[in-house]
Amino acid sequence: DLALLNAGPGGDVTPDLPGMNQFDHAIVYVPPASAGGPGLWIDATAEFTRVGDLPYGDQGRLALVIEQGAKGLTLTPEARPEDSVLVETREFSLADYGPAKVIESSHSTGHIDSYYRSEYSDTAGKEVRTSLENYVHNAYAAKALTKVESGDAKDFAKPFVLRLEIDKTKRANTQVSDAFVALFPTGAFGRLPRWFFVDPDQGSQTLSPEEKADREKAQQQRVAEYEIEPFIAERRYRITPPAGFLLRALPADKTTRMGPATWTQTYSSDSSGVVTASFRFNTGKAHYTTDEALELRKAVLAANKEDGVSIAFDQSGAKQFLAGKVREALTIDRGLIAAHPNDPLPHVRMAYALMAAGVGEEARAEALKATVLAPKSALAFSALGWMLQCNAIGVRMGKGFDLNGALAAYRTSKSLDPEDLETRANLAVLSEYDAKGVRYASVEGDKAAIQEYRELTKQDRAVGEQYEDNLLFDLLYSHEYKELLSELETLPGSDIRNSLGISATVAAEGVDAGLKRADRLSADNAQKSTALGLAGRQLVALRMYPQAAAILSAGIQGQENASAIARQIEILRTLQPYAPPASAEATPTAIVQTMLADAALGKLTRDETMKIVSRNGYASQAEWEASLEKSEESIGTFQVLARNAGFTQANLA
Repeated sequence: DLALLNAGPGGDVTPDLPGMNQFDHAIVYVPPASAGGPGLWIDATAEFTRVGDLPYGDQGRLALVIEQGAKGLTLTPEARPEDSVLVETREFSLADYGPAKVIESSHSTGHIDSYYRSEYSDTAGKEVRTSLENYVHNAYAAKALTKVESGDAKDFAKPFVLRLEIDKTKRANTQVSDAFVALFPTGAFGRLPRWFFVDPDQGSQTLSPEEKADREKAQQQRVAEYEIEPFIAERRYRITPPAGFLLRALPADKTTRMGPATWTQTYSSDSSGVVTASFRFNTGKAHYTTDEALELRKAVLAANKEDGVSIAFDQSGAKQFLAGKVREALTIDRGLIAAHPNDPLPHVRMAYALMAAGVGEEARAEALKATVLAPKSALAFSALGWMLQCNAIGVRMGKGFDLNGALAAYRTSKSLDPEDLETRANLAVLSEYDAKGVRYASVEGDKAAIQEYRELTKQDRAVGEQYEDNLLFDLLYSHEYKELLSELETLPGSDIRNSLGISATVAAEGVDAGLKRADRLSADNAQKSTALGLAGRQLVALRMYPQAAAILSAGIQGQENASAIARQIEILRTLQPYAPPASAEATPTAIVQTMLADAALGKLTRDETMKIVSRNGYASQAEWEASLEKSEESIGTFQVLARNAGFTQANLA
């Protein structure tokens, strides 16, 4: 029989006066074969809906069945959440090192199934492919969709499955000592209408009194009932860790009531180490009261403010090391090397473990072995770069580290894998140091760092922005003041950036110009004082001592350590950068200056002292030896005094 209805969503026909002009759609009704049995409703226009199912717009509507003796309207079957279910399974396979692979499979029923069959029937089409590529980029932070498969959208004898394969997702990654997968429980209710995700209070502070009154009036005129498309959505995760990695911990299971809806989170792991998680959302009933709809929105907004969930794994050796069991950790790593003698990765892991234990020489040797085993491995050379910037006892930039070797290793790693942003960042940071381990002391190094940061930002703007302040410091200490000021014009302000702007202005235009910039930056005296104090220290590092004194004087008011700053200002006012003697002639003045400079830099050895100080000035050999010993013990005195006075190693160089 033909049946007429007014397709939803929205208002239905008036039961007491169902005029023909209220009907806008025709479907088919097949009466039950036997009394009391269910009838069959068919919408012949719904190309992707199973026979026996109705599109959501046809469900729960009053229909006029054109049959002999019909006297009233018949209600079509109501939509229920259990009739429309989406189960999305994400299977993560963590790599031994680097980004993971993930396979996403979506199974559906009801009106969700109709939507999937309609939208993804032609996965080879350009529009669908582009849509899925964008989805993969946003959901998995992956550059490309590796493979997509789907069922026959018109074959209702088989379930319709959409299957996506994604390589190198940044949502899951394995590092040398640990691995993680980022999970997003709130994705389970992503099918809710957008209204539930919009905070009504956001931006309300900018409303005019008239706009606020209009908003309150609109709220009072809300309908008493809110119609929601009922569904159940479940997002399942299955995570397979790399061999030799152990689960750190599982989050607790959780059930949250969200008005009539329910949101559950469950986690488990099996004996093989595979972790499973499930996030399930059930809308409950189809018709909400206004208060219930508001309660659901409030819960959705609160959930979206929470952090995502991270499932972490630790490499077994690293886990022992963190527990303080160094010997057991090294035994595990040596066992992995023995089991995989031609694999560079165990050597890399051993190198990091040894360096953490303070065994620097052996760590370097292991990293070097990794580069020999795999001369095309970016990871091996990146590890070598780290080992070489630490000394024999594991101190980064400590005496005996190999700056040039570390830079060369990082550059090789970068050339082998230009997309490794971490190596690029490490290379940029390392370039800021000189061979003595002093940061920002080498103009050449700072300029190299600037280039690396620029390239990093071009490749990934979000990552590059994390190092924006590093770039600004490099511009300052490489004396690129105009470029620094231009860069600041494009950035939001902060205490550090305000101070750098003042320092660059002083260096380029003088103290008065710097003070005027400080006045323009903020009317807040405390903020201005902070910026001036930081700028003063930066000018000290630039060896612009009188200028630093003037800037520090302008910002001294309100500083907690004002008395100490005042003493420093007095020193700076007359301080001048040290210049080596113009002549190589061994005058008494030149000899004393050289000796003091070497002592300040920690370069004055016992042998050098013996060459400079005459034995004839001492009554006995014992006095001579005692004097040499005392000089040796006090080598670091100048550096300690300099640090206490607010100077850096660069000021002494």
